[in-house]
Formats: sequence, C-alpha cells, structure tokens
Amino acid sequence: QLEGGDPATYDSERLTFDHCILATGSTPAMPGMFASMFDSGGSERVMDSTGALQLADVPKSMLVIGGGYIGLEMGTVYAELGAEVSVVELTDALLPGADRDLVKPLAKRLGKLFANIYLNTKVVGLKEVGQQVEVEMQGPEMEGSFNYDRVLVSVGRRPSTTGLGLENTQVTVTDHGFVEVNEQQRTSDPHILAIGDVAGEPMLAHKASHEGKIAAVMAAEGGHILDGNLSNLAIFRQAGMRVLTLAHFISNALADSCYGPKYPHNGLSDLGVEAVREMNRLGIVVDVSHSTDAAAMQAIRISRAPVIASHSGMRKL
Repeated sequence: QLEGGDPATYDSERLTFDHCILATGSTPAMPGMFASMFDSGGSERVMDSTGALQLADVPKSMLVIGGGYIGLEMGTVYAELGAEVSVVELTDALLPGADRDLVKPLAKRLGKLFANIYLNTKVVGLKEVGQQVEVEMQGPEMEGSFNYDRVLVSVGRRPSTTGLGLENTQVTVTDHGFVEVNEQQRTSDPHILAIGDVAGEPMLAHKASHEGKIAAVMAAEGGHILDGNLSNLAIFRQAGMRVLTLAHFISNALADSCYGPKYPHNGLSDLGVEAVREMNRLGIVVDVSHSTDAAAMQAIRISRAPVIASHSGMRKL
C-alpha cells in the first residue's frame, strides 16, 4: 500500500512483488532528557547528526555527546574547520565496542585535535543560556557546568522499522527494532529481505553495500552466497568487515589526516603510519588497494606484515 508523495505518479496504490528488500535505514536516537531541547520549539543549538550537516556556520565551540564513530566523525570535521570541540563519553574509552588496541592510535590523534575528551562522564542537564547551551556533567575527574555554542547529541541510531506494516508479514522484529536476517539477508518472511541499518549492527554504509549485493543475488537468482568469513578480515582503506569499524572511520572521516593534511598525494600522515604499525603489531593484513599510490608505497616500506596494494600491481606477502 502506497501513501504520501504525489498520487498522480502512482500506477496503482498497491504494488505486488515476489521479493522485497527492506533498506529503510535508521534515524538518530534522541534520549528523553535531550528531546525537549531538540524537538520543535526547543533550542536550535542542540542538534543530532543530521542537523550537524546543515549548520550555516562553524561554531566557536561545540560539545559532542557520545564518543562513537558518528560523533567522532562530525567532531573531527568541525575541529578541522576551526571549532573548539570537546567530547563527552559515558564509557571508559572512545569507540565503544571496537578493539581497544586499534583505538589507541586514533585516540592519540584526537587527543591533540580536540579541546577536551571526557571519559566515564555523563551529561545530567542541558539548558539554553543566552547564545549558548549550558551543559552539566558529572564524572570521576570533573563535575560542573560548561557553556558551548552548539551541542551535538550523538548517542546512537534507531532502525527505521515502524510504520511499514511489518506486523502484517512474517518478518521478525527484535526488541531493539532490528529486522532479524540470516547470512543471506533473508528474513523469516520468504518474500522479504533486509539490508543495512534495519538488519542490525554495525550501522555502517560499507556494510550495507555488501549486504545489498548479497540480497540482490538472493532475490534475482536464489543462489547461495559462499561464506568468505569476512568477519575475520581487516583492511586499511576500505573496511568490508564487521569487526574493524576503526578502519572505516580512519579511511573516510580522517582521509586527509591519514594521507597527508589536505594533500592526499603526499602519502600517509603520522596517523596513517601509526595505524599501519598498530595493524602490524596485531598481525592484520593491511589492504591499501583503494588508497593513493604514494600511501600504498609508504605502507609497503614500513610494514612488516602482509600488504595488499593490487591497484598498482604491488603485493608484498
């Protein structure tokens, strides 16, 4: 059943299909204590990740609530543009859930880029004061109120599975709103597949793209996808694995920093070098096949572990 849009463009209000692929994505989560300042009529200075992409200017100061990959990506962008960015994270480390050893080189770099990083710290109050937002925080090493021009609430995302009529199908939706799928992206309804954020963590674009290819093959041919054990692979430039969200974060959000500030052709920056060496220490194969030639050559020179750089015909094993 179709609703909304321009009915004149409909061939029919009802569509039939043999296979449907759910790819409805997700929306930023907004906890109740922040919702009153974010919703209509609240403060324009409190925003989610979508709002952070629509700012007309660069604030002098910004607080990012949440030290996950989305908050760090957006915080990095604004810090590079000149904002004084601070991050507050409830847990004891940035990028909760990521391998601690892989987070170390990134945390070191962000410690220099950001004004402050508050760990084991929670936000207990927000209120608008003049042209700023007053934020009350509590943590083992600090407690008090601080003022910021903008506050970005980035504490996760929720899958968009409501209002689709899934209750009229055999699709199983978890208590957290995700659609249950198997390794072929099939749901419990034989006619429906699901990919991307609605299909579970990690909620990352490269993971959704990979799942989309699987679902397309399943819908078109009904064949079997060979299990390449992708979850045990790790690559540096294009992260196609479930376990290495840090590689995706480094390669996309901090591309300039990894491949030389503002001049990618200069090769790896200090952060890129640190990442390669950390992967060497952990015995991870470094794949730079989607990086610049200069970065690939530098990775090969410094790496003591296997390096794949197939884009230039180079391979060190």
